[in-house]
Amino acid sequence: MIGALLLAGFLVRLPHLGQPILEAYSFRQTQTAYTALLFHEHGINLIAPQLPILGSPWQVPFEFPLFQAVAALFMNAGLAPDVALRFTDLLCFMAAAFALWGLVRHISNRLAAALALIAFLVIPYDVFWSRTSMIDYMAVAFGLGYAWVGMVWFDRRQTRFLVLAVVLGSLGMLVKLPTALFWTVPLLLYTCRGIRPHPRTWLRANGAPVAALMVVPLALTELWTVHADHIKAASPTTNWLTTAGLMQWNFGTLDQRLTLSDWNLIAQRLQDHIISMPIWVFAALCLVAVVRGKAVWAGVVLAGILPIAVFFNLFWVHDYYLIAVTPVVAAVMGYSLDALVKSVRRNPLRIAALAAAGLWVGFTLFTVRGYLTPMYQGEVVDPQAVLPAAAELRATTRPGDLVVFVGLEWSSAVPYYSRRQGMMLPPPLVAPALLDSLPAQGYRYLFSPWGTHDSISPVARQVIAGWEWFGRSSQHVFVLGNAYKDVGTPVAASRDLAAPPAGATALSSAGPRTIPCNGSSASISVPAAMSGWLQFAPTTYDPATVWINPNVPIPSVEVDGNWIPAARTVVVRSLPAGTPHTVTLSCSGTDSLTLEAAYGVTDR
Repeated sequence: MIGALLLAGFLVRLPHLGQPILEAYSFRQTQTAYTALLFHEHGINLIAPQLPILGSPWQVPFEFPLFQAVAALFMNAGLAPDVALRFTDLLCFMAAAFALWGLVRHISNRLAAALALIAFLVIPYDVFWSRTSMIDYMAVAFGLGYAWVGMVWFDRRQTRFLVLAVVLGSLGMLVKLPTALFWTVPLLLYTCRGIRPHPRTWLRANGAPVAALMVVPLALTELWTVHADHIKAASPTTNWLTTAGLMQWNFGTLDQRLTLSDWNLIAQRLQDHIISMPIWVFAALCLVAVVRGKAVWAGVVLAGILPIAVFFNLFWVHDYYLIAVTPVVAAVMGYSLDALVKSVRRNPLRIAALAAAGLWVGFTLFTVRGYLTPMYQGEVVDPQAVLPAAAELRATTRPGDLVVFVGLEWSSAVPYYSRRQGMMLPPPLVAPALLDSLPAQGYRYLFSPWGTHDSISPVARQVIAGWEWFGRSSQHVFVLGNAYKDVGTPVAASRDLAAPPAGATALSSAGPRTIPCNGSSASISVPAAMSGWLQFAPTTYDPATVWINPNVPIPSVEVDGNWIPAARTVVVRSLPAGTPHTVTLSCSGTDSLTLEAAYGVTDR
């Protein structure tokens, strides 16, 4: 029966595993995915995992990249990257389901374990996240296995179980500490049985192995954390992501814990997507479990409460952290329902209790059907329009080109799907020293999701200001260079007044003229086989200061349908056929622009 349940839980999660990993928290899913993809392409290196989004040396290590390595092995076997990542997560979830069944069976009975397994398999939240590109279920599986096997060792005293428990606990905490850490609590409470009335006798028999169970996983996790922090601290673009730098982000503040609305937000997520019952009802079930199962079940309940209490801000900001809590919810529900069934003597009442549990399952799946239906419809779910952005970047750049990403925080989604590397610019990194260093590092492209005919983000302006010339190769991609020939776009511009090359011909028909920015346009005739070299007066802005001042808007000029921020010099490339070119100009974002002079430059 358990095998049939596990198989059914596996099969219902199989449809459309090839969907892009963008349905929720794409920044986190693709962060995992990009490292796995690079493992597949360049070989697995667990000590120096690559994530090329914050500049050279392309490393931003957090958790130990075991999940990424396993996914890379599936890619090596022929699975597409997104399929391999989802499949790895699904296997980890199934391992977690089996470990949950084994743990509950060990500390309770077969019925409670089966009911807990069913709950874990059908919780809509688990159905959704168990087929994404998240590392959490691997940590859940290792954490549950650690507690289960550790208890088996305590009962049987066989060394192989002790070694296996230490290995499982170490891997769980290395993969994700906040998820696996607190399974030490039920294990410790289980192994402390019998410490009274002879604590010295208990310590002689159990002190060293229990200490190994607790200390070795934490010590190995600390070694990895020190190693990861050393790598991140060595780069100015990642030193803000060290453990010390993220202390408040990880743990939150006392004020958060004293704010009822913050707790209510987490409770609402639990209620809506996991327990599907009022939170006080579930609290009563927890109390039943603790009263009935005493210390070890108190430990199980604490394994669900302590992660939230300790890493409060993580659970408050990101609802996917509740993955760590779902096995506790399932265990408590299975154990409590088992108590209810056994407390009733008559079979009809027992059947009614089980029927009520079945109705809970149906009600839960029905109320959150919108959460799950995209999984089975085969449609591409891309709420942030990542795929079109990635396709645009891939079409306008080449593999190996370095890209500055503005406006994406430090999400890996667009870099992953475009297969491009570069420098994200989240707010902590926007500083003159870093921006000034970008040209020397070889960056030649800027991608910004902002970009209309009359706006460009302040950070994008600051980036562009580091180069002499710029142009737009597509709606959201700028090409940057220190000379006109480095840009190569149909329309290129320089913030400064650039003299045309020798031999340029003044276009007398252009003359000094004012172009009103009221929807009208002006035309300039450029001879055949010549580019138009246009010079504008700085009447509405000072390019040396306004470009880097986020509080001052920059007007834009539209040249033959291609808009760019207004600049002192604009060059329009000749038409491919060499025919005479009539350049059409319009502007926006100010009252008017003044065209001082125009030249024709012979193409060479």
